[in-house]
Amino acid sequence: MGCVSIKHIKGHYSKVKSNKVSVEASRASISDDTSSIESAGYSYISSIGSGVYSHVISTKHLVSSTCRAIKVIKKSKLIFEHYNMNYTLKESEILEKISHPHLLAYYETLEDQENFYVVTELCKGGNLSQRLCKKRKFSENEAAYVLFQILKALEFLHKENVVHRDLKPDNIFLEESDGYKIKIGDFGNATWLESDRLMFGCYGSPSYIPPEVLNGGYNEKVDIWSCGIIAYVLLTGKAPYYGCDPQKIKVQVFAKPFQLTEENSEGISEECKELLKKMLRIKPEERVSATEALKHDWFKNIQANN
Repeated sequence: MGCVSIKHIKGHYSKVKSNKVSVEASRASISDDTSSIESAGYSYISSIGSGVYSHVISTKHLVSSTCRAIKVIKKSKLIFEHYNMNYTLKESEILEKISHPHLLAYYETLEDQENFYVVTELCKGGNLSQRLCKKRKFSENEAAYVLFQILKALEFLHKENVVHRDLKPDNIFLEESDGYKIKIGDFGNATWLESDRLMFGCYGSPSYIPPEVLNGGYNEKVDIWSCGIIAYVLLTGKAPYYGCDPQKIKVQVFAKPFQLTEENSEGISEECKELLKKMLRIKPEERVSATEALKHDWFKNIQANN
């Protein structure tokens, strides 16, 4: 693993080795998140959302006068849950080394006594899950445009040996409130994929993880499965598999391999159905790659304009 630049709030800039994470307190105590980010040159605007280990806020960067998102990661929560802080720094390390039009831009990582702060681009249109709640489901043209962008980002990430491992509508952001240009964010579960080696560990949301994650080793094809589930959700308004227990979802996947029902496939083209089946093959070696999926006929109109 390399090293990632960390700015210690009210302290100094330093290089922190990812496998030797320093949680040394800054000299001045931090009363709350707001006062801490203000010390680093940001003003708080509003809360965006929260997860198990973190919450996200919108802020204004005072020097550039631009709006930015800050993921606030509580160190106490990480320690309580026995979560390895190396993974927190891995997110910053990955973001620091990648850049693509369909990935959230990364600015910096801050640290104080209580928290890590990962600063990224802020998208004005919310996430796909929020848009889906308003629309109920996407038209096929809308879904194809969104999926094409996700796959372009995945093609880039996989060539860089990065696997996201947590693709879902909540982690895909829309640049504008009335458009469909997207950026992938939240690399908290992302990792580097070493050549010809499998990954281990169960990451991601149960409805979007493929069966091989629960079997043991897996590779970048986990992202393709998640992308296929996202496509299905956008087109039908619901997930093909339900539940909070990954093992129970695994049973569903093997008991009834993915297929579009007559009810849910109404108005969906044969090209779309064919691609979804290729993205959701049970065996990862039979699943299409991002590059192969981008060449599919379902995207021919988008390909012509790119």
